[in-house]
Amino acid sequence: MDSIKFKSFRTDYTTLSKRLLAVNGYHAEDNYNPHNRRAFVIHNEYSILCVAIGSCLQEALYNAVDNDCLDSCLAEDQDYSNEELTPLGNASELFDLSYIGVLAEITPYN
Repeated sequence: MDSIKFKSFRTDYTTLSKRLLAVNGYHAEDNYNPHNRRAFVIHNEYSILCVAIGSCLQEALYNAVDNDCLDSCLAEDQDYSNEELTPLGNASELFDLSYIGVLAEITPYN
């Protein structure tokens, strides 16, 4: 599990991020993080969408798409001619990331 959807009743994304990192084997106590993996808190203009793990933002977005966390940004059929769409995930589906941002990057050590 490389990403998890953020429920609207949650308010502490830092704890959720650290738990997600710990479940995937990245603990602050072990000092084991050879690929500099961190959790990215991904949001749109309304709320936090998910927390995804990756060594960079692109990998975190791929993991979020593969775990169905960014379905609200999936482009519809008529939008495929738009050059601003980004192919993401294993299926390289097109996503509109114009309203997506990163609220925080959480490492196992902070």
